[in-house]
Amino acid sequence: MPRSRQETHRSPALSRSARPAVVLAAGPHADPNKDTVLELQLLLEDLGYRVDAVVRQRRPPPGSLVGPGKLEELEALLQERRAAGLSPSVVITADRVPSGQLAYLEKALDAPVLDRTDVILQVFEARARTKLARLEIELARLVHQLPRVRDHRDLGAKEGGGGRGGRGNSNVELAKQRTRVRTAELRREIDAERARRRRTTTRRHAVPTVALVGYTNAGKSAWMQALTGSTVHVEDKLFATLDTTVRALVFGPHQRVLVADTVGFLEDLPHALVESFRSTLDEAVVADLLLLVADASHPHLREHLAVTHAALAESSGEDRRRLLLLNKADRLTPDERRALQREFPDALIVSSRDEHDVREVGARIRAFAAEALTRSP
Repeated sequence: MPRSRQETHRSPALSRSARPAVVLAAGPHADPNKDTVLELQLLLEDLGYRVDAVVRQRRPPPGSLVGPGKLEELEALLQERRAAGLSPSVVITADRVPSGQLAYLEKALDAPVLDRTDVILQVFEARARTKLARLEIELARLVHQLPRVRDHRDLGAKEGGGGRGGRGNSNVELAKQRTRVRTAELRREIDAERARRRRTTTRRHAVPTVALVGYTNAGKSAWMQALTGSTVHVEDKLFATLDTTVRALVFGPHQRVLVADTVGFLEDLPHALVESFRSTLDEAVVADLLLLVADASHPHLREHLAVTHAALAESSGEDRRRLLLLNKADRLTPDERRALQREFPDALIVSSRDEHDVREVGARIRAFAAEALTRSP
Protein backbone atom coordinates (compact mmCIF):
# COMPACT_ATOMS: atom_id res chain seq x y z
CA MET A 1 0.00 0.00 0.00
CA PRO A 2 1.48 3.42 -0.91
CA ARG A 3 2.53 5.41 2.14
CA SER A 4 0.81 8.51 0.74
CA ARG A 5 -2.59 6.91 1.30
CA GLN A 6 -2.26 6.79 5.07
CA GLU A 7 -0.73 8.85 7.84
CA THR A 8 0.96 7.06 10.69
CA HIS A 9 1.53 8.53 14.15
CA ARG A 10 3.41 6.75 16.90
CA SER A 11 4.02 7.81 20.48
CA PRO A 12 7.31 6.48 21.89
CA ALA A 13 5.93 6.87 25.41
CA LEU A 14 3.25 4.27 24.79
CA SER A 15 3.87 0.68 25.73
CA ARG A 16 4.03 -1.84 22.91
CA SER A 17 1.32 -3.71 24.81
CA ALA A 18 -1.12 -0.84 24.22
CA ARG A 19 -4.13 -1.83 22.14
CA PRO A 20 -3.63 -0.85 18.50
CA ALA A 21 -6.14 1.45 16.82
CA VAL A 22 -6.77 2.93 13.40
CA VAL A 23 -8.51 6.32 13.25
CA LEU A 24 -10.93 7.07 10.40
CA ALA A 25 -11.43 10.80 9.83
CA ALA A 26 -14.08 11.78 7.29
CA GLY A 27 -15.41 15.04 5.88
CA PRO A 28 -14.38 18.18 7.79
CA HIS A 29 -12.58 16.03 10.38
CA ALA A 30 -10.20 14.89 7.63
CA ASP A 31 -8.73 18.40 7.43
CA PRO A 32 -5.22 18.10 8.94
CA ASN A 33 -5.46 21.73 10.09
CA LYS A 34 -8.33 20.90 12.46
CA ASP A 35 -7.77 19.73 16.01
CA THR A 36 -10.24 16.85 15.90
CA VAL A 37 -7.87 13.97 15.14
CA LEU A 38 -5.12 15.17 17.49
CA GLU A 39 -7.59 15.53 20.36
CA LEU A 40 -8.96 12.07 19.61
CA GLN A 41 -5.45 10.59 19.61
CA LEU A 42 -4.70 12.15 23.00
CA LEU A 43 -7.92 10.74 24.44
CA LEU A 44 -7.13 7.30 23.01
CA GLU A 45 -3.61 7.34 24.44
CA ASP A 46 -5.04 8.18 27.86
CA LEU A 47 -7.23 5.08 27.52
CA GLY A 48 -4.29 2.84 26.64
CA TYR A 49 -4.65 2.71 22.86
CA ARG A 50 -1.81 3.15 20.38
CA VAL A 51 -2.85 4.92 17.18
CA ASP A 52 -0.98 3.15 14.37
CA ALA A 53 -2.57 4.96 11.44
CA VAL A 54 -4.98 7.73 10.47
CA VAL A 55 -7.03 7.18 7.32
CA ARG A 56 -8.64 10.33 5.93
CA GLN A 57 -11.73 10.38 3.71
CA ARG A 58 -11.89 14.01 2.60
CA ARG A 59 -15.06 13.73 0.49
CA PRO A 60 -17.22 10.86 1.74
CA PRO A 61 -20.09 9.72 -0.49
CA PRO A 62 -23.52 11.16 0.38
CA GLY A 63 -25.09 9.34 3.31
CA SER A 64 -21.93 7.37 4.09
CA LEU A 65 -18.83 7.77 6.20
CA VAL A 66 -16.41 6.09 3.83
CA GLY A 67 -16.25 5.27 0.12
CA PRO A 68 -15.30 1.91 -1.45
CA GLY A 69 -11.65 2.92 -1.95
CA LYS A 70 -11.08 3.96 1.65
CA LEU A 71 -12.98 0.92 2.86
CA GLU A 72 -10.54 -1.29 0.93
CA GLU A 73 -7.65 0.68 2.44
CA LEU A 74 -8.96 0.04 5.93
CA GLU A 75 -9.50 -3.64 5.16
CA ALA A 76 -5.92 -3.93 3.86
CA LEU A 77 -4.52 -2.27 7.00
CA LEU A 78 -6.39 -4.66 9.27
CA GLN A 79 -5.55 -7.70 7.14
CA GLU A 80 -1.84 -6.84 7.25
CA ARG A 81 -1.97 -6.98 11.03
CA ARG A 82 -3.81 -10.29 11.03
CA ALA A 83 -1.36 -11.80 8.54
CA ALA A 84 1.57 -10.70 10.69
CA GLY A 85 0.00 -12.31 13.76
CA LEU A 86 -0.35 -8.95 15.52
CA SER A 87 -3.09 -7.95 17.93
CA PRO A 88 -6.33 -7.01 16.18
CA SER A 89 -6.93 -3.29 15.74
CA VAL A 90 -9.93 -1.26 16.79
CA VAL A 91 -11.27 1.23 14.26
CA ILE A 92 -12.10 4.62 15.80
CA THR A 93 -14.09 7.21 13.86
CA ALA A 94 -13.41 10.90 14.45
CA ASP A 95 -17.11 11.72 14.34
CA ARG A 96 -20.38 10.37 15.71
CA VAL A 97 -21.69 7.53 13.54
CA PRO A 98 -25.32 6.45 13.07
CA SER A 99 -25.97 2.95 14.38
CA GLY A 100 -26.65 1.51 10.91
CA GLN A 101 -23.34 2.75 9.53
CA LEU A 102 -21.50 1.50 12.59
CA ALA A 103 -22.97 -1.99 12.16
CA TYR A 104 -22.11 -1.92 8.44
CA LEU A 105 -18.48 -0.97 9.14
CA GLU A 106 -18.06 -3.65 11.79
CA LYS A 107 -19.42 -6.29 9.42
CA ALA A 108 -17.39 -5.10 6.41
CA LEU A 109 -14.13 -4.80 8.37
CA ASP A 110 -14.71 -7.75 10.74
CA ALA A 111 -13.37 -5.51 13.52
CA PRO A 112 -14.82 -3.56 16.44
CA VAL A 113 -15.67 0.05 15.57
CA LEU A 114 -16.04 2.87 18.10
CA ASP A 115 -17.05 6.44 17.37
CA ARG A 116 -15.84 9.65 19.01
CA THR A 117 -18.68 9.64 21.53
CA ASP A 118 -17.74 6.11 22.67
CA VAL A 119 -14.19 7.31 23.33
CA ILE A 120 -15.27 10.41 25.26
CA LEU A 121 -17.64 8.30 27.35
CA GLN A 122 -14.81 5.90 28.21
CA VAL A 123 -12.63 8.83 29.28
CA PHE A 124 -15.44 10.26 31.40
CA GLU A 125 -16.03 6.87 33.01
CA ALA A 126 -12.35 6.63 33.92
CA ARG A 127 -12.28 10.14 35.43
CA ALA A 128 -15.59 10.30 37.34
CA ARG A 129 -15.17 10.65 41.09
CA THR A 130 -18.57 11.68 42.45
CA LYS A 131 -21.89 9.89 42.58
CA LEU A 132 -23.53 12.48 40.31
CA ALA A 133 -20.83 12.21 37.67
CA ARG A 134 -21.08 8.42 37.60
CA LEU A 135 -24.88 8.56 37.29
CA GLU A 136 -24.71 11.13 34.50
CA ILE A 137 -22.15 9.11 32.56
CA GLU A 138 -24.26 5.96 32.80
CA LEU A 139 -27.28 7.91 31.53
CA ALA A 140 -25.30 9.42 28.67
CA ARG A 141 -24.05 5.99 27.63
CA LEU A 142 -27.55 4.49 27.63
CA VAL A 143 -28.93 7.40 25.59
CA HIS A 144 -26.04 7.02 23.13
CA GLN A 145 -26.39 3.25 22.81
CA LEU A 146 -30.18 2.91 22.62
CA PRO A 147 -30.38 3.45 18.82
CA ARG A 148 -27.76 0.72 18.38
CA VAL A 149 -29.75 -2.01 20.12
CA ARG A 150 -31.61 -3.10 16.97
CA ASP A 151 -28.30 -3.43 15.10
CA HIS A 152 -26.55 -5.49 17.79
CA ARG A 153 -25.43 -8.73 16.15
CA ASP A 154 -25.58 -10.75 19.38
CA LEU A 155 -29.26 -10.00 20.03
CA GLY A 156 -30.75 -10.93 16.68
CA ALA A 157 -34.52 -11.19 16.34
CA LYS A 158 -35.04 -14.18 18.63
CA GLU A 159 -37.98 -14.35 20.98
CA GLY A 160 -37.20 -13.56 24.58
CA GLY A 161 -37.99 -16.09 27.26
CA GLY A 162 -38.85 -16.08 30.92
CA GLY A 163 -41.46 -14.18 32.84
CA ARG A 164 -42.38 -10.54 33.38
CA GLY A 165 -43.55 -10.03 29.81
CA GLY A 166 -40.48 -11.51 28.22
CA ARG A 167 -42.12 -14.24 26.13
CA GLY A 168 -43.49 -12.96 22.85
CA ASN A 169 -41.06 -10.07 22.66
CA SER A 170 -37.85 -10.15 20.66
CA ASN A 171 -34.50 -9.88 22.39
CA VAL A 172 -34.13 -6.44 20.81
CA GLU A 173 -37.42 -5.24 22.32
CA LEU A 174 -36.50 -6.66 25.72
CA ALA A 175 -33.12 -4.92 25.60
CA LYS A 176 -34.84 -1.64 24.70
CA GLN A 177 -37.31 -2.06 27.56
CA ARG A 178 -34.52 -2.68 30.07
CA THR A 179 -32.66 0.36 28.77
CA ARG A 180 -35.71 2.61 29.08
CA VAL A 181 -36.45 1.39 32.62
CA ARG A 182 -32.86 2.03 33.72
CA THR A 183 -32.86 5.42 31.99
CA ALA A 184 -35.95 6.47 33.95
CA GLU A 185 -34.36 5.27 37.21
CA LEU A 186 -31.18 7.23 36.47
CA ARG A 187 -33.09 10.43 35.67
CA ARG A 188 -34.86 10.23 39.04
CA GLU A 189 -31.58 9.63 40.90
CA ILE A 190 -29.86 12.45 39.02
CA ASP A 191 -32.72 14.89 39.74
CA ALA A 192 -32.48 14.08 43.45
CA GLU A 193 -28.71 14.52 43.52
CA ARG A 194 -28.90 17.79 41.56
CA ALA A 195 -31.51 19.12 44.01
CA ARG A 196 -29.17 18.30 46.89
CA ARG A 197 -26.33 20.10 45.12
CA ARG A 198 -28.50 23.17 44.46
CA ARG A 199 -29.24 23.44 48.17
CA THR A 200 -25.51 23.34 48.89
CA THR A 201 -24.82 25.97 46.22
CA THR A 202 -27.53 28.25 47.62
CA ARG A 203 -25.99 28.07 51.11
CA ARG A 204 -22.58 29.01 49.66
CA HIS A 205 -23.87 31.93 47.61
CA ALA A 206 -23.49 34.43 50.48
CA VAL A 207 -19.74 34.23 49.79
CA PRO A 208 -18.38 35.67 46.49
CA THR A 209 -17.74 32.85 44.03
CA VAL A 210 -15.28 32.61 41.15
CA ALA A 211 -15.58 29.84 38.53
CA LEU A 212 -12.72 28.63 36.37
CA VAL A 213 -14.08 27.78 32.92
CA GLY A 214 -12.57 27.05 29.54
CA TYR A 215 -11.57 24.49 26.96
CA THR A 216 -10.34 21.16 28.25
CA ASN A 217 -6.64 21.02 29.16
CA ALA A 218 -6.30 24.81 29.21
CA GLY A 219 -4.89 24.77 32.74
CA LYS A 220 -7.92 25.46 34.95
CA SER A 221 -6.96 22.93 37.64
CA ALA A 222 -3.40 24.28 37.71
CA TRP A 223 -4.83 27.75 38.42
CA MET A 224 -7.07 26.32 41.13
CA GLN A 225 -4.03 24.79 42.77
CA ALA A 226 -1.90 27.93 42.35
CA LEU A 227 -4.57 30.26 43.77
CA THR A 228 -5.85 28.18 46.67
CA GLY A 229 -2.86 25.98 47.48
CA SER A 230 -5.14 22.95 47.31
CA THR A 231 -4.04 19.57 46.04
CA VAL A 232 -6.60 19.26 43.26
CA HIS A 233 -6.04 16.78 40.45
CA VAL A 234 -3.72 18.36 37.84
CA GLU A 235 -2.64 16.47 34.73
CA ASP A 236 -1.71 17.39 31.18
CA LYS A 237 -4.67 15.45 29.82
CA LEU A 238 -7.98 16.20 28.17
CA PHE A 239 -10.79 16.03 30.74
CA ALA A 240 -8.39 15.49 33.65
CA THR A 241 -11.05 17.27 35.72
CA LEU A 242 -14.57 15.96 35.34
CA ASP A 243 -16.28 16.78 38.62
CA THR A 244 -16.71 20.29 39.96
CA THR A 245 -14.23 21.09 42.74
CA VAL A 246 -14.72 24.05 45.11
CA ARG A 247 -11.97 25.48 47.32
CA ALA A 248 -11.64 28.62 49.45
CA LEU A 249 -9.26 31.47 48.63
CA VAL A 250 -8.69 33.35 51.92
CA PHE A 251 -7.38 36.93 51.90
CA GLY A 252 -7.88 37.75 55.58
CA PRO A 253 -9.95 36.95 58.66
CA HIS A 254 -13.11 38.40 57.14
CA GLN A 255 -12.51 38.08 53.42
CA ARG A 256 -12.63 34.90 51.40
CA VAL A 257 -13.73 33.78 47.96
CA LEU A 258 -14.87 30.38 46.81
CA VAL A 259 -13.13 29.13 43.66
CA ALA A 260 -14.82 26.44 41.54
CA ASP A 261 -13.04 24.37 38.89
CA THR A 262 -15.46 23.07 36.25
CA VAL A 263 -15.36 20.38 33.55
CA GLY A 264 -13.60 21.49 30.37
CA PHE A 265 -15.33 22.15 27.08
CA LEU A 266 -14.63 20.38 23.81
CA GLU A 267 -15.61 21.28 20.26
CA ASP A 268 -18.74 19.45 19.10
CA LEU A 269 -19.24 17.72 22.43
CA PRO A 270 -21.95 15.07 21.88
CA HIS A 271 -25.44 16.29 22.76
CA ALA A 272 -26.06 13.45 25.22
CA LEU A 273 -23.00 14.54 27.20
CA VAL A 274 -23.91 18.22 27.06
CA GLU A 275 -27.33 17.45 28.49
CA SER A 276 -26.07 15.00 31.11
CA PHE A 277 -23.28 17.25 32.35
CA ARG A 278 -25.23 20.50 32.45
CA SER A 279 -25.11 20.33 36.25
CA THR A 280 -21.31 20.61 36.17
CA LEU A 281 -21.79 24.10 34.74
CA ASP A 282 -24.06 25.17 37.61
CA GLU A 283 -21.06 26.72 39.33
CA ALA A 284 -20.45 28.92 36.27
CA VAL A 285 -24.10 29.94 36.06
CA VAL A 286 -24.23 31.13 39.69
CA ALA A 287 -20.65 32.43 39.97
CA ASP A 288 -20.10 36.13 40.51
CA LEU A 289 -16.97 36.13 38.34
CA LEU A 290 -15.82 33.80 35.56
CA LEU A 291 -12.12 33.24 35.01
CA LEU A 292 -11.96 32.17 31.36
CA VAL A 293 -8.78 30.13 31.05
CA ALA A 294 -7.40 29.53 27.56
CA ASP A 295 -4.14 28.00 26.35
CA ALA A 296 -2.44 31.01 24.74
CA SER A 297 0.14 28.77 23.07
CA HIS A 298 -2.41 26.60 21.29
CA PRO A 299 -2.68 27.12 17.50
CA HIS A 300 -6.49 26.92 17.78
CA LEU A 301 -6.83 29.41 20.63
CA ARG A 302 -9.60 31.41 18.94
CA GLU A 303 -11.66 28.30 18.14
CA HIS A 304 -11.33 27.19 21.76
CA LEU A 305 -12.54 30.59 22.97
CA ALA A 306 -15.49 30.41 20.56
CA VAL A 307 -16.47 26.97 21.93
CA THR A 308 -16.23 28.30 25.51
CA HIS A 309 -18.40 31.35 24.78
CA ALA A 310 -21.00 29.20 23.01
CA ALA A 311 -21.17 26.72 25.90
CA LEU A 312 -21.58 29.54 28.43
CA ALA A 313 -24.33 31.12 26.35
CA GLU A 314 -26.16 27.78 26.20
CA SER A 315 -25.93 27.34 29.97
CA SER A 316 -27.04 30.93 30.78
CA GLY A 317 -23.56 31.84 32.00
CA GLU A 318 -22.92 34.38 29.25
CA ASP A 319 -24.02 37.38 31.36
CA ARG A 320 -21.54 36.72 34.17
CA ARG A 321 -18.65 39.12 34.79
CA ARG A 322 -15.46 37.65 33.42
CA LEU A 323 -11.70 37.92 33.26
CA LEU A 324 -9.81 36.25 30.42
CA LEU A 325 -6.61 34.45 31.42
CA LEU A 326 -4.45 33.63 28.42
CA ASN A 327 -2.55 30.86 30.15
CA LYS A 328 0.76 29.09 29.47
CA ALA A 329 2.51 32.37 28.67
CA ASP A 330 5.82 30.65 29.40
CA ARG A 331 5.43 28.91 26.03
CA LEU A 332 5.10 32.18 24.07
CA THR A 333 7.77 34.19 22.33
CA PRO A 334 7.92 37.93 23.11
CA ASP A 335 6.44 38.71 19.68
CA GLU A 336 3.56 36.27 20.22
CA ARG A 337 2.86 37.78 23.62
CA ARG A 338 2.74 41.34 22.23
CA ALA A 339 0.43 40.25 19.38
CA LEU A 340 -1.99 38.59 21.79
CA GLN A 341 -2.03 41.63 24.06
CA ARG A 342 -3.00 43.79 21.09
CA GLU A 343 -5.73 41.34 20.07
CA PHE A 344 -7.05 40.82 23.62
CA PRO A 345 -6.33 44.12 25.44
CA ASP A 346 -8.44 43.23 28.50
CA ALA A 347 -6.86 39.82 29.02
CA LEU A 348 -4.10 38.84 31.41
CA ILE A 349 -1.34 36.89 29.67
CA VAL A 350 -0.12 34.66 32.46
CA SER A 351 1.29 31.35 33.59
CA SER A 352 0.12 29.41 36.63
CA ARG A 353 3.79 28.56 37.21
CA ASP A 354 4.80 32.21 37.61
CA GLU A 355 4.44 33.51 41.18
CA HIS A 356 4.11 37.12 39.99
CA ASP A 357 1.24 36.13 37.68
CA VAL A 358 -0.47 34.20 40.46
CA ARG A 359 -0.25 37.23 42.76
CA GLU A 360 -1.65 39.49 40.03
CA VAL A 361 -4.63 37.22 39.34
CA GLY A 362 -5.19 36.90 43.11
CA ALA A 363 -5.17 40.70 43.43
CA ARG A 364 -7.79 41.00 40.69
CA ILE A 365 -9.98 38.46 42.48
CA ARG A 366 -9.51 40.25 45.82
CA ALA A 367 -10.52 43.60 44.29
CA PHE A 368 -13.56 41.97 42.74
CA ALA A 369 -14.52 40.34 46.05
CA ALA A 370 -14.24 43.64 47.90
CA GLU A 371 -16.47 45.27 45.31
CA ALA A 372 -18.98 42.41 45.50
CA LEU A 373 -19.17 42.66 49.29
CA THR A 374 -19.69 46.43 49.05
CA ARG A 375 -22.63 45.87 46.70
CA SER A 376 -24.17 43.23 49.00
CA PRO A 377 -27.19 44.40 51.04
